[in-house]
Amino acid sequence: LTAEYRRVVASKRAFGRSKDAALLAIEKALGAYRLDELRTATFLKYAERREAEGAGPVTIGIDLSFIGTAIRHAAPLLGLERSAAAALAGLDAAKATLRHAGRIGRSNERRRRPTDSELRTLLSHWAGKPRMATPLWDIMLFAAATAMRLGEILRLDWSDFDETARTI
Repeated sequence: LTAEYRRVVASKRAFGRSKDAALLAIEKALGAYRLDELRTATFLKYAERREAEGAGPVTIGIDLSFIGTAIRHAAPLLGLERSAAAALAGLDAAKATLRHAGRIGRSNERRRRPTDSELRTLLSHWAGKPRMATPLWDIMLFAAATAMRLGEILRLDWSDFDETARTI
C-alpha cells in the first residue's frame, strides 16, 4: 500500500526526504503482507523491530502514523476498504498498547540552544572547507538566528521575503 500511496500522492506533491525514506523502509518491512494480514500483533512486532534498530518512541509513532495514512488513502484506490478498516483497527489497538507502555509518544519541546563555544567550533570547521558547495556556515547562522529547521530554510523562496516588514 505504501507504494500505491507514494505513487498517487507524491505525483502531485513531493514528500520530504524523511517521509519518503520512512515510507520506503515501511514498505520493505511490511510490503510482503497482504492488507488483510495486518493485525495488531503485526504492528507490535514492527514496533519491536524498529526499537531493536535503535528507533525511539517518537520515530516509531511517526512510522505508525505514516502506515495509517497510507492505508487510509491507498486502500480505497484499490477497492480494499473492508480490509483497510480491519487493519486500521489493529493499528489503533497497537498504538494504544505502545502508548500505554511508553514505547511511542510525542517529542519533548527542545529548549537547549547551542553554546557560543559549540557555534564557534562548527563555524571554524566549515570555514576551513572553502570548496564546499553547500553554504553550511550561512545556513547554520541563519538557523540559529531564526530557529528555523533545515527543511524550512531550504524551501524559502524570494517571494517569502517581505522587505518592508523585514519578515519571511
